[in-house]
Amino acid sequence: MKRIEATNFALANDDGGATRNYEVADIILIGVSRSGKAPTCL
Repeated sequence: MKRIEATNFALANDDGGATRNYEVADIILIGVSRSGKAPTCL
């Protein structure tokens, strides 16, 4: 269940346009576009 919750969290916050949930994130990935940071690439 935790994996599903983590994936849902990542998908909901994966646009990078808002910082609304940074304080509850365990990891924040940063990098240039098209470098495989999306949850489906992990």
